[in-house]
Amino acid sequence: MAIIGAVVRRALECDGIDPAIATRLRDADAAEAALAAIPDTPELERADDENNTSRPDGGGALDEFLAEARRRANRYEVDCRIDIATAPLADLFAWCLSRRTIELQPSGENSLQISCNGRVG
Repeated sequence: MAIIGAVVRRALECDGIDPAIATRLRDADAAEAALAAIPDTPELERADDENNTSRPDGGGALDEFLAEARRRANRYEVDCRIDIATAPLADLFAWCLSRRTIELQPSGENSLQISCNGRVG
C-alpha cells in the first residue's frame, strides 16, 4: 500500500494535481508509518521467510494484481471521470495507469517495475 501510495502521489504531481486532496493517500501514509513503527525482530523475519516460501504459486498474486489494475484502468479509459478526493487507492492507481502517468512492466518471475512518466502539467 505504501509503494502504491507513493507512486500515485508522484503521478498526480506530474499531472499537476495536488495529491493532498486524495484522502486515500493519507490512509497509505498512515499505513506506512504504522509498518515503520513495528520493530523487525528475528521472529518477524522468520515469519516473513516462511510466508514467502510457503506460496507454491508466487507469481499468482502478481498476475492477479496486474489483471485487476488493467481491468480498472480499462474502465477509466472509457470513462475518465474520477473523484480524486474520495476514490479508493486502487482506483487512483488505475486512473493514473489509464492516463499513462504510471506504467507497469513485469521484471522477472515475481517482480514488477512501476514507473511514473515525468510529464508535468
